Amino acid sequence: MDKVLPPRSIMERVRKHFYFKLLVYFCELNMKLTKYYCHNQTINIFILYILTFMLCSCNNVTKSNDNQQTSTYDSILTIENFDTTLSYHPSNLIYNGKPLLYLGQNINNLDSNFVFNVDANGRFQSFSTEGVHDYYSTSPYYFAELTTGTISGVIFMSSDKLERVFALRALFDIDAEIVDTSGMEIMNYIKEKYFPILPNDFFKTTKKFIYKTNNTIEEFKFYNRTSAIIDTQRKWTLEYSMKPFKLQ
Repeated sequence: MDKVLPPRSIMERVRKHFYFKLLVYFCELNMKLTKYYCHNQTINIFILYILTFMLCSCNNVTKSNDNQQTSTYDSILTIENFDTTLSYHPSNLIYNGKPLLYLGQNINNLDSNFVFNVDANGRFQSFSTEGVHDYYSTSPYYFAELTTGTISGVIFMSSDKLERVFALRALFDIDAEIVDTSGMEIMNYIKEKYFPILPNDFFKTTKKFIYKTNNTIEEFKFYNRTSAIIDTQRKWTLEYSMKPFKLQ
């Protein structure tokens, strides 16, 4: 499993070292200028004022950047409704007979047989420097080749800087006839192995389903991918997502 370590702490140490060296340089410069201009007290005070102003300005810029980073990171969790103090319900996406994960779970504590990798093109890729990371999995568990068609699933996850999962998503590509009775094998397989929570008429009638708890929301969408290029009733997609939920 690939693992990306958040670089924020490294950058902070580099930045602090830089400004420390800058402060030392200013002090040495002031001493040299004082030596050469000691006969003029007004000039010495003016030089010291300028150096102090420059150093304070640099420090304020650093603090401003830190506040902006913190604000951006916090805003992501706020938008996603992720509350680190809550104990979230487990997902209704099943892996090896049990929930794949629960929101807030450390991503390194998932089932050891569930292999996943860093997703460099994920939803939160722009915030990786702040410790927010995306992952994907093409686990063989979510692939099935049946007599009436095939199922191929990809799992996507996002974690915060403490590696706690705050978003879960899955896409299942289905190559099978669903509109007639031959689709029963595929539908039963998905319902029994991956999503026991799905209602019996989901594939045939509703094709949309939302399941809410007091702190999570799971959404299911099922649709045909027929288009001008793909004109067939065999290409289907099942979308699944799980996010934190706040009661209004």
